[in-house]
Amino acid sequence: MPQSAEASAETNTAAQTTPPLPHRQEVFARHIVAGCSQAEAARRAGYAWDSARQTGSRLVADVNVAARIAELALAREDSHRTEHDDLVANLKRLMTDSMSKKNTSGALRAIDMLARFQGHYANGNRGQSGRTSALSDTRDAPPSEPAPQPVPVPVPTPEEPEPEAVFDPPMPPAPQLPVEPAPAPPPPPRMRPDHAIRVLQAKISMIAHCRDTLKSRHPQVYQSLAFTEEAAMFFDDALDLLSEADWPTRQSPGKWLWPHGNPANPALSWVQDADARIDAYAAALVEAQDNDV
Repeated sequence: MPQSAEASAETNTAAQTTPPLPHRQEVFARHIVAGCSQAEAARRAGYAWDSARQTGSRLVADVNVAARIAELALAREDSHRTEHDDLVANLKRLMTDSMSKKNTSGALRAIDMLARFQGHYANGNRGQSGRTSALSDTRDAPPSEPAPQPVPVPVPTPEEPEPEAVFDPPMPPAPQLPVEPAPAPPPPPRMRPDHAIRVLQAKISMIAHCRDTLKSRHPQVYQSLAFTEEAAMFFDDALDLLSEADWPTRQSPGKWLWPHGNPANPALSWVQDADARIDAYAAALVEAQDNDV
């Protein structure tokens, strides 16, 4: 069942402050704001094709239609201004992030995009709009004497008939409200202030556990170590004490030879630094904690 013109206009113009227009006039007003000519807007609103030019001129001269067009244009301008401000804020954020990371090329690209978006590369008229130039021309021109206006004589005009309609047009979409910008993404784990502290805590915990366990179970082996961190070479990734058959052999202080488990070929032996083993364990532990959050 088709919707009446009045009901359709009320449904699609709930936020308007001007008097509600009939459905066909509301469609005409929205097409005008969307950029159509008066004749094209009249045709899309369902008025007769041949008289569309005269119909468009008559509708634009109507006070209620003109007020509705101005209201829709203002809402459209507000939406564009909000989008403009959001884009400028994102470009400024990108520029700041690039400068904080010492990414000079990225910062320069962001500055260039910001300048182009703001219109600072206009040909000689940077920062000057058509309205400003028109105002300046008016300001520079000498004031003219106002011409005497004749007293208008009210002439009764007959009621104009409603223009011929061809079809019932669909209502164009109303101007959308500006979308709230998405919040800034959280910093990656390595950029968090407590990342280095948690890595250091993981290293201290590992060294203390390996030292105490090796010292209590194999005191002679512990006494032969060059420094405490080497105790970590006798434990697996889960910090369980390895069997003596799997123990590495010291090559030099801090350097230990594993009989197998080479990352390139597990069957081959390889040399590992004690500090590197502790760093790898702490980094893996903190990364696992971040993924669990």
